[in-house]
Amino acid sequence: MTNAAGTSSGDDVTNVGVTCSSTYTVSGSISGLSVSRLVLRLNNSASLIVPSGSTSFRFLSGLLSGTAYSVTVGIQPPNFRCDVTNGSGTISSSSITNVSIACQPTYTVGGSVTGLTSGNVVLKLNGGASKIVSSTNATYSFASGLTSGTAYSVTVFTQPTNGVNCSVQNATGTVASTNVTNANIVCSPVDYTISGSTDGATVVVSGSTATSGNTVTVVGAGYSVKARYGDVVTLSATKTGNVCSVNGSPILVFAADVNTANVICSLNAYTIAVTNSSAAAVSISGSTATNATNPNSATSFNLSANYGDNVSLSATKSGNTCSVTPSSINPVTGNAS
Repeated sequence: MTNAAGTSSGDDVTNVGVTCSSTYTVSGSISGLSVSRLVLRLNNSASLIVPSGSTSFRFLSGLLSGTAYSVTVGIQPPNFRCDVTNGSGTISSSSITNVSIACQPTYTVGGSVTGLTSGNVVLKLNGGASKIVSSTNATYSFASGLTSGTAYSVTVFTQPTNGVNCSVQNATGTVASTNVTNANIVCSPVDYTISGSTDGATVVVSGSTATSGNTVTVVGAGYSVKARYGDVVTLSATKTGNVCSVNGSPILVFAADVNTANVICSLNAYTIAVTNSSAAAVSISGSTATNATNPNSATSFNLSANYGDNVSLSATKSGNTCSVTPSSINPVTGNAS
């Protein structure tokens, strides 16, 4: 329309022009739609709700010749997937009637969940759709369905962070006109390793839920035991004639191996109590615990020796013949006199 507005000056208005153009509709066929709530869109604007059982559709709003058109699915119906064929083109002085909508049911993929005692595992379906499964879930299924004949693959995208490893049983297959319910998630604790050198000691490990009875005894040059996330593992070491400790014990196990739990032992030091009633000069040899080599003539004093030392004592005094009883001492169980 031209010259559609103005102010009358008392004369007839004769210059208003009206030009009309034909518009053309966009329509087509529908197959397989046995549910409601399919919504189609024309040029991402006009919407058309298609009832269940429909075999055809037509948008009410027309388009001028030369106008591009695009028919898309705005909302898929529940548990169905509808695909558009011949959905786009340009109006050319006639209505469009060859758009085809083909609908078919979809089926979910899921399964059971066992062993996930805490935390979450993230799954992927065909590398795309994600599903977060928590420890409260006994079963799961992906929200996005697949049509019959479609291959599926369920993978673990992110493992739990609490020392549990999850895998998928029956992870792959092809949808065959029914929901997939056996892609089961099975989780189990991860066994981590605690290891170190023993320095010849016997190591006793307690508090590991990965070992039978929670206690294990290890003898050898080195040791390696299993433990699980959250275990508080206590390690003790014994070696005859030695005082031993284990580096880092007790160990709180997180999601990693521990390979620095080394045993450190040192020889037991014993005391040799000397009574020198003759005030002789007493000398000691063979002790690895003392560097004292000068004679000691005090009436009583203590000497030190380590486990396994073969200690010899001698005494001299001018004009006298002296002896020490016992003159040879091998401390293996305790102090000596």
